[in-house]
Amino acid sequence: MSDCRPNSLTIFYDAQCPLCSLEMDKLKSYDDHQLIKLIDLNRPEQVSGYPQINIDKAMDKLHGIYGKTTMLYELDVTYMAWTLVGKKHYVWPLKVPILKQVLRMFYLVFANNRHPISKFCFKYLKIGKIQCNQGVCHDRDSDNINRCE
Repeated sequence: MSDCRPNSLTIFYDAQCPLCSLEMDKLKSYDDHQLIKLIDLNRPEQVSGYPQINIDKAMDKLHGIYGKTTMLYELDVTYMAWTLVGKKHYVWPLKVPILKQVLRMFYLVFANNRHPISKFCFKYLKIGKIQCNQGVCHDRDSDNINRCE
């Protein structure tokens, strides 16, 4: 099911994570040549065409398929994605050996705590993308009901 173009990238991500969704939206806004395909891990019907993807493992760490068969994980997915859309300068530190190791540690902390981190960033810093199910969101902290288009 992955795109057959040799320089395409299919990314499997948690679309219920506000920061993850924000990054994927930004990435797609630069994808003029339609090289990036996004698969929401929360939608099993989207993932079912990719038997090599274990949803639980992909929820733990970012997974991608480059070209037809090359599996990428974690920050290698991020690096490849931003490189494909012409924004390699955004992610150049991911290829510097010592920086890559430090950034990987930060990534793993984020990946394991992405929902509380995203909630904090959205609530207090207004960074992230509001997540709605079937057009309605309920913010339990403020008891507000929000409608999304």
